[in-house]
Amino acid sequence: MSMQVTMLEVGLITKDNPMDKIEATPDGIADAVNSIKGTVQKITIRGTIQIGRLLAEAKKMIPRGEWTGWLQDHVAYSVRTAQYAMEIAEKYGKMDEDRLSKLSYSAAISIIGLTEEERLGIIDSMPKNAKAVDYKAAAVAIEQENREKQQAIEGLKEELEKLKKEKSATYLDWIKEKSKREAAEKTIERERLSRETKASAADTLAEENRAKDAQLKHAGEQIEKLQEALEKARQAEKAVGTIYEDSPETLKTLEALKQRNETVQAVTLISESFRRCIAELEQMGIAAIQLKDANQRWKVMSKLLGQIKSMADDVAKTAMLEDSKDAEA
Repeated sequence: MSMQVTMLEVGLITKDNPMDKIEATPDGIADAVNSIKGTVQKITIRGTIQIGRLLAEAKKMIPRGEWTGWLQDHVAYSVRTAQYAMEIAEKYGKMDEDRLSKLSYSAAISIIGLTEEERLGIIDSMPKNAKAVDYKAAAVAIEQENREKQQAIEGLKEELEKLKKEKSATYLDWIKEKSKREAAEKTIERERLSRETKASAADTLAEENRAKDAQLKHAGEQIEKLQEALEKARQAEKAVGTIYEDSPETLKTLEALKQRNETVQAVTLISESFRRCIAELEQMGIAAIQLKDANQRWKVMSKLLGQIKSMADDVAKTAMLEDSKDAEA
C-alpha cells in the first residue's frame, strides 16, 4: 500500500485558485489563511487515517516484542501516537466527507473514547469552524453525563440488591412461620386421629364385650335348660325304676308292647317291600306282554309268579306271628 500526496491534491494550490488570485487585503488574506487551514485540517485527518491503516498492517508483520523499537527506528513514532493513528483509522475511516471535514486531529482525539453514536452526535452539533476545545468540552460533558448515569445505575443496583435481601429475609421469615403453622396443624391432626382411634377401639371392645356377654347369657340359659331336662330325665328314670320294682306285671306288659312294636316294624318293612315288588312285577308284566317270543314270555311270567308266591308267604308268616303274640298277651 502506498500513498502519494501532492500540493495539487490537497488543495493548497489549485488551478482554479492560484495564489496570485488572493486579494491583497486583510480580509482577503484572512480568507486565504482560513482556506489553507481547512485544507491542512483535511490533509491532517485524512493523512492520519492512511497512516493508521498502514501501521495496523505493519503491526501484524512485526514480531511480538519488537513493535516499540520498530516505531522509534523506522517512523519516529511513540507507541501512543501510533495507537491514536490506528484508532482514528478504525473509528473515522468510514465516516462521510461532510462530517470528516469538520474534524481536526485534536478534535478527533478528544472524542475518540466515546461511542460511535455519541461521536456522531457531537460532530453533527458542531459548526464547521468549531475548535478542538469545543469538541473536548462536549466530550467531557458526555462523559460526565455517562458517569452520572452509571452512578445512578449503581445506586439503583444497590437499592435493588437491598430490596432483594429484605424480600428474601421476609420470605424466609414467612417460610419459617408457615412451617411452624403446618407443624402445629399436623400435631393437632395426629392428636385428633389418636383420640378417634382410641375411641373407636374402645367402642369396638365394648361391642365385643357385649357380644360375649350375650353369648355367655345364651350359653347359661342353654345349660339351665339342659340341667332341667337332665333332672326331669333322672326323675323319670327313678319313676320307671320304681314301677319295675313295685309292679312285675307292668314290666311284663312293657315287654309285650316292645315285642308288639317290633312286629309292627316288621310288618311295615314287609309292606314297603311288597309295594316295591308290586311295582317291579308291573314292569315285568308289561315287559312280558311286549315279548313276541313265547318261551321268553313264559320264563318271565314264571319268575313273576314265583315272586308273588314268595311275597304271599312272607305276609302269611307275619300274620301268624302276630296272632301268636296276641294269644300270648
